[in-house]
Amino acid sequence: MTLRTRLVVLALVLSPLCAHADPQAELDARIAATAAASSAQAVSASLAREDDALQRAIDRKIGARLAATLAPPLPVRAQGAAVAAHTARRPESSRRPLYAVK
Repeated sequence: MTLRTRLVVLALVLSPLCAHADPQAELDARIAATAAASSAQAVSASLAREDDALQRAIDRKIGARLAATLAPPLPVRAQGAAVAAHTARRPESSRRPLYAVK
């Protein structure tokens, strides 16, 4: 509870005790107390929604990591197509001389 809210509640409690209390001031104090309480509830609800959204994002990230970790391994061929093409011998006619660089 903020200081302003506490002061409004204190004014609301003390206003009937004062003999010279103005009815309009008492009504204003009640309206201010109601507004402060509803504002505090709105802030609390907003923080709760933000916390829930953050927790859902964390849960999704952890779930994705667990799913990736527990997924069955992908089958791998003994020699991939890129490796086979790279290591295959080229015909003699297409060979070029190689030059060493110093």
